[in-house]
Amino acid sequence: MKNLIISLSVCLIVCGCQKEGERVAVNNQSNEFSIKINKEQLAEDARATKDKLRDAGEKIGDELGKAKDKTVEAFKKGGAEIKEKAGATRDSVNPQDEELLGKVKSSITPSNDGVKSSNRNVDIQVHDGKVTLTGSVPTDAEKQEIERTAKGIPGVQTVQNDLTVKP
Repeated sequence: MKNLIISLSVCLIVCGCQKEGERVAVNNQSNEFSIKINKEQLAEDARATKDKLRDAGEKIGDELGKAKDKTVEAFKKGGAEIKEKAGATRDSVNPQDEELLGKVKSSITPSNDGVKSSNRNVDIQVHDGKVTLTGSVPTDAEKQEIERTAKGIPGVQTVQNDLTVKP
């Protein structure tokens, strides 16, 4: 990076050195050129170029800092919204529904309901005492037995049986 800045500085200085007291001569036959430059002017031009490059770098750094701050703020805001929504969802779960869910799950396990099957894929949801059964079971008899078992649990208001039979 430092070499690039130096190269750019020299190019800018050489290209802009057609001022009074300076001379550029080119010998077309031998492809040689000579430059007579005022050393003080060259040093001043180099300092000015260095200052401009430093200022540009500082501006870029400032803008990157602002972009970083905005990104961090956006993530914080988004995270707070997600946390708030997650909290609202967690808070909206009725403790009685959680207890009822546990009772339904434990009562329809293959060892408790009398229907022996290893091919169950049953999801149970409970909201305000309403039990919803989704997923699949291998037989219609098992589907009906799971529904009867869920309906027999104290506290269950209704059962929506959306189980599918997949042998």
